Amino acid sequence: WWDGEGSNGGTDKPDHFFVVKDVENGQITNLNIQNWPTHCFYIEGAAGLTVSGLTLDNSAGDDPNDASGSDPAAHNTDGFDISSSDTVTLDTITVYNQDDCL
Repeated sequence: WWDGEGSNGGTDKPDHFFVVKDVENGQITNLNIQNWPTHCFYIEGAAGLTVSGLTLDNSAGDDPNDASGSDPAAHNTDGFDISSSDTVTLDTITVYNQDDCL
């Protein structure tokens, strides 16, 4: 799915890899996620959510491929998009991507 365009066009891709909605007092811990298509986490309507011990690694998307020409293959690979939430704690997280970490 990496074609250098991310969510701006090109081939159809999932918009968000991991969606968290309306969670209260929850935890997401100890995950290693690699090579997601565009935005990784979308968190909406959370209250008291703790996200910790994650490694998000899209470093393979830095290199061009046949579909992206001379551009990096991955694009719009946000780590976390957080909306309409109260008290979301991000702790001990490493993000390597081609766009915003948060």
